[in-house]
Amino acid sequence: MDFDVGAVKAALAGQRMTWSVEYVAETGSTNEDLVQMARAEIPEGAVLVCGHQAAGRGRQGRQWLDRPGQDLLFSVLLRPNLPARDYGMLSLLAAVAVVEALNELTGGEFGAKWPNDIVISGRKVGGILLAANATAGYAIIGIGINVLGAADSLPDGLNQPASTVHEATGVEIRREELLAAILGKLGKLYEAVADEGWQALLSDYRQIDTVVGSQVKLVRGQEAVTGMAQRIDETGRLVIAGPDGRIVADAGDVHLVE
Repeated sequence: MDFDVGAVKAALAGQRMTWSVEYVAETGSTNEDLVQMARAEIPEGAVLVCGHQAAGRGRQGRQWLDRPGQDLLFSVLLRPNLPARDYGMLSLLAAVAVVEALNELTGGEFGAKWPNDIVISGRKVGGILLAANATAGYAIIGIGINVLGAADSLPDGLNQPASTVHEATGVEIRREELLAAILGKLGKLYEAVADEGWQALLSDYRQIDTVVGSQVKLVRGQEAVTGMAQRIDETGRLVIAGPDGRIVADAGDVHLVE
């Protein structure tokens, strides 16, 4: 299924943030491609969209399996004027952009499961993968969303319940429309953080959070701990009340405990 880059560019015309959108039918990984471009010093705002990733990756090195023509797969290059400690919070910024775009286009109630999943009714429809190098001054945000088709068309062996935007909401949106909406939100949020700091963005993220107030299991490498998710702190970390005291996590997999 073809992808209409011209429609995306037309929808983004006149925005303060300049996005340079390119599409390829297939590649290994849009994140890896943009890392190479970042090293070649291309300016921020580059966006690479693909129809199929042969070597797509999620968090913890897991394989990301897609359905050509039905999923939205893209990466963006940013060159943030931010302290190195703030680069990780770009994942939260991207989550807000994706959730707000999906909710506006579908009328659904999508949310974010810390640190990088996009969910609705407890099922994952998308994920975010950040590849950042603060020393070199770039951040790549990779985003994958199950847009079209039924949930039973998704690959077998997924590590959590999953769905598609269409199945979850009954709304069939074009991938081009969704990409333009996400980039529009992402640009405005990115500029707001640069101008005003993170306070408003963190407030927005807390509004879409689906973890705080729930019993969770945090998995970090070989370590797993269960506790109550208490809050997202001012640096975007998840604070958990564990059996042996407070845990402040800046990475890891979070699973809701029934």
